[in-house]
Amino acid sequence: MINVQVLVSCMYQDKNILNESNLFHDAVVINQCDCSDEKVCNFNNNIIWVDSPERGLSRSRNRAIVLSSADICIISDDDELFIDNVHKKVGAIYAEYQDADLIIFDIKNHSNKLKQQIHYLSIIELFHVSSVRITFRRESILRKGIMFDINMGSGTGNGGGEEVDFLLRCYKKGLRILYYPLTIASLRESESKWFSGYDEQFFYQRGTSTRHMLGLPLSILYAFYYAYSHKHEYEKSISTWKALYQMFNGIIENRIKSNL
Repeated sequence: MINVQVLVSCMYQDKNILNESNLFHDAVVINQCDCSDEKVCNFNNNIIWVDSPERGLSRSRNRAIVLSSADICIISDDDELFIDNVHKKVGAIYAEYQDADLIIFDIKNHSNKLKQQIHYLSIIELFHVSSVRITFRRESILRKGIMFDINMGSGTGNGGGEEVDFLLRCYKKGLRILYYPLTIASLRESESKWFSGYDEQFFYQRGTSTRHMLGLPLSILYAFYYAYSHKHEYEKSISTWKALYQMFNGIIENRIKSNL
């Protein structure tokens, strides 16, 4: 039988987050808070709760992966409400698609730009996947030495993009990433911990993260693509030329590499 665990990353939460997420068994919760040392508690029904002084979303996800004992992991934030029997349903799909190393599912109230049919994702499609839709065979990513980059994501000052970086490295190392059009959760309304609007900082960080993921030539091409394909989303906040200028600043300064 396939064992499935949900890996929850949160901050300043208590055990009520499990009820609010419809999770009553098989979960690893990393709660970043103002404790002095990490405290790990094991509860009934295979639930691990960790209070941690660390900061950073990628650190939280990596810690959950290490503590998990599951065959299959489901990535989660603190604003999701999972469907009933999500562990069983996800496990059944992995049992059916045994050659899939990662499976991307749907989230209600969340945009989906992937074609609505079961298929293995191309490298371009990975840029349209958010972290809360990602599930994976734990052994597959550990065998390839893939974890979330701690220089990216909420809490780093470098903006988001850690999930795309994670998927790109999985893809480049030969792991197979399947899309399956099943809705496994819905999103509750919450305030993003890193997105504060389409301002100059957002575009600077977008340039920084894409340079880190793609290198110089491809990140420049991506900057033009992003500026024009997302114009309808940001044009009320900032001009296209200003958005491009800030992305190029992030690309040229290459801040993530300099901090390694």
